[in-house]
Amino acid sequence: MKRSFLLVVIALWTTACGPKLHEYVNNIDSINVRAEREPLSPHVELGKLEVDQNNDGEVTGKEHAAKNTNQNVRVFEEAFEQRLDAGVRQQQLITDVARTIRQNVEKNAGPFPLSPQAQWRLVTTISHWGVSTGFSGAADSYITIRTDLWSPGDERAWTHYEKCYRDLAPDRFSDRGQIQMNIHALGAISDKQIKNTFTELAIECGRKIANELRSDVARARQKANKE
Repeated sequence: MKRSFLLVVIALWTTACGPKLHEYVNNIDSINVRAEREPLSPHVELGKLEVDQNNDGEVTGKEHAAKNTNQNVRVFEEAFEQRLDAGVRQQQLITDVARTIRQNVEKNAGPFPLSPQAQWRLVTTISHWGVSTGFSGAADSYITIRTDLWSPGDERAWTHYEKCYRDLAPDRFSDRGQIQMNIHALGAISDKQIKNTFTELAIECGRKIANELRSDVARARQKANKE
């Protein structure tokens, strides 16, 4: 699932980076950075074993054991989803993202001045978050932030998706061993560690978003000045 999820995010990120930004960029005098929270449950996926390993339609004893393992893993995933939902405040996460963007913009003097009264709005929301498996199958925590720049007339001038993640489990060579390691790692992590990990992800995403905005605005200004 993580692999397909990553491909979707990459596709969105590369195709939705503000085709109209160059049309507006020289008319933006200041921006208001805002955090908006939409109710969003965390998602946890720690991997699955292939049940019909021979693709013959018959389930052997080994494959039956794999089915039972998958059922037990799903029970653990659902319990950890509840733990994340109870222990991580989404409003605080997205607030941390917006605050980090503001701090980065102020520190680097741009790309636009900040003003709480600005009619141009840079709005950040959480698109996805939780724990999933990387390309190696090892568990990691992640958040994906969507950021939109809205004009006074509610035209979307820029959109960016930023994904940040932290490894939670080491790599193992077998699928079964990796799933067991994922469950062991998550079972051993404290509520405080979970909270701190997602706070760090929010701050990291805020920095990356501010840098991407600055880079895209610079390109948009170059394009606008050539037209």
